[in-house]
Amino acid sequence: RVQWRHLVSSRVGDQDFDQEPPLDRFARPGADPFLYLAGGNCAMRRSALADVGGFDEEIEYNFDEAEVCLRLLDRGWQLRSLDGAVVHHRNLPSHQRSARAFTDPYFEVKNRVYFSLRHGRRGANTSLALASTARELGRLRAGAREAERAGHLTSDELARYLGRADQGYHVGLQRGLKGERRGCDVPRPETAEFLAYPIYAPPPARRRVAVVGPAPEAVGVLAGDGHEVHELVPQGPGASYRIDYRAGAWIHVVPVRARWLPELDGSALRPELEEAVALRAALAPLRERESVEVEVPAGSQALKDLLRLSDRDAERALHALLSARAALALERAADVARRLLEPERFPIDYEHELRHCLGLPGDEDFVSCAYAALLGRAPDPLGGRSTLVELGAGTERTAVVQRMATSVEARGRRVDPAFVARLPAVSLAAASAALRAAWLEEDCEFARRVHCMLRGTDAGAAADVGRLAEGLAQQALVRELAALQEVQARVAGAAGLPPADVVTRQELAAQLSALVGVPLDEFVAAVYRLLLGRAVDPEGAVAYGAALAAGRSRAWVVETIAGSEEARRRGWPPAVVLDVVRRSRAYQRDALRRRLGSRLRRLSSVARRAS
Repeated sequence: RVQWRHLVSSRVGDQDFDQEPPLDRFARPGADPFLYLAGGNCAMRRSALADVGGFDEEIEYNFDEAEVCLRLLDRGWQLRSLDGAVVHHRNLPSHQRSARAFTDPYFEVKNRVYFSLRHGRRGANTSLALASTARELGRLRAGAREAERAGHLTSDELARYLGRADQGYHVGLQRGLKGERRGCDVPRPETAEFLAYPIYAPPPARRRVAVVGPAPEAVGVLAGDGHEVHELVPQGPGASYRIDYRAGAWIHVVPVRARWLPELDGSALRPELEEAVALRAALAPLRERESVEVEVPAGSQALKDLLRLSDRDAERALHALLSARAALALERAADVARRLLEPERFPIDYEHELRHCLGLPGDEDFVSCAYAALLGRAPDPLGGRSTLVELGAGTERTAVVQRMATSVEARGRRVDPAFVARLPAVSLAAASAALRAAWLEEDCEFARRVHCMLRGTDAGAAADVGRLAEGLAQQALVRELAALQEVQARVAGAAGLPPADVVTRQELAAQLSALVGVPLDEFVAAVYRLLLGRAVDPEGAVAYGAALAAGRSRAWVVETIAGSEEARRRGWPPAVVLDVVRRSRAYQRDALRRRLGSRLRRLSSVARRAS
């Protein structure tokens, strides 16, 4: 696919690759954001470059073309971004990148910071420019850590990457604040007559051929004879669609993904049909320009027919094939044939991805994952925030997925809302919260809650009450239920249940009582870990530390944290926690000591004033 078509940048360096023509509003003097042209695919008049002092030679690459385009626009020159001027740009390993990832971001960071400060400041205000560069540095850091987790960077390469990013930031900051531009004088044109570029003239009998591969010998022969050759190489669902150019031929790597077609579950015909429709989708853009011959050195006759036939004829052939070999009724076969030929039909791979999303522990991670899977983008600030508020108010994650799947944007991506019926009804976060609450109950109520959450019914709970009374561990019962197929289909990530931090009422009382004797800052941190499952944030640590120092009891701290919305979402019933604290002798003694200490301090203050 085309990596990008039209490039737009703000004057602090925030780039946008998704703008569509008309682009006139970005191509005026003073425009912000402004249109710029890719350095690897543009041409500029010598007189225009001479007028703006050439390129800024502080910028080795990354924002060199953006900077000169900005100056050209501000000087009144015109820029045109042409829709059909496409290049094939292949990156090779170098001292700054491996075959898999960038290893040295120094120039990228330096020049972004330099550009932002040179062109994004308004008067003496640098906050916009610095905020933009800080966001970019954070994005690069996060991307590098993700690359390390994926095995694309070693730990040593990651450490060097982060160090070089910091170096680039500091140098760019210093040079950007100086405000100097290192332009150059563009020399006068040579007097010799301009020589036209040589043009390659193809042989008169040139053919356009698509070969379903891998078939390197056939491709080599055709390319050697001067024909335009496209080799289509089917790959597994983990591959991404990409095009390369090798030995005179275009190589298309075509991922074959499982489609959401429950009518073909278990059919031996399914893999062949999924491969055929993936290859047809890859052939479609080739056929748009002019006709292409299709050669299939190996494969069934059905595959060859599906690749060579027109859409209408292919649908008829599929209809007949499904009726004969998949034993589908005529009407059902016609519907499946039509859906198969839709190239962007929602594939079953996304179902697995969304199952993974539903099992993520954090709401923010879930929202980002769901947006990427269903809408193919990151959440916008407003939509992301409102979704997080919904989740915080108790909306189940599956309801969020259902709403997103039926949105206009999802329909535009050919998302089939029917797939939602195959998703779990309960997320891992909701199941874990319910189990934490259930663990604080007696055996009878515990068994009922566990069955209702995991199976959707309390049938069978009575029998398990007896087993618990006979000594069956609560963890063992939950693991036994979580291993059932019906439970794994209902609860995302059921295999990870029960959560590691479940405790009985007695265990909770013992844990909270043991914390009374620890120092104040350690006490607050431990309660956060116990009830919220995370480290205390700096603001919370300061606020609770100040409250304790001012005479508040430790029981008050536990009650306040337990009453928070975050604790409720994690399944801690505030009433149970309050009851445990109020019954604890350790907390009663602590509260008494603090009351006595407060009275003694008041008496001492009165005595000092009296004396």
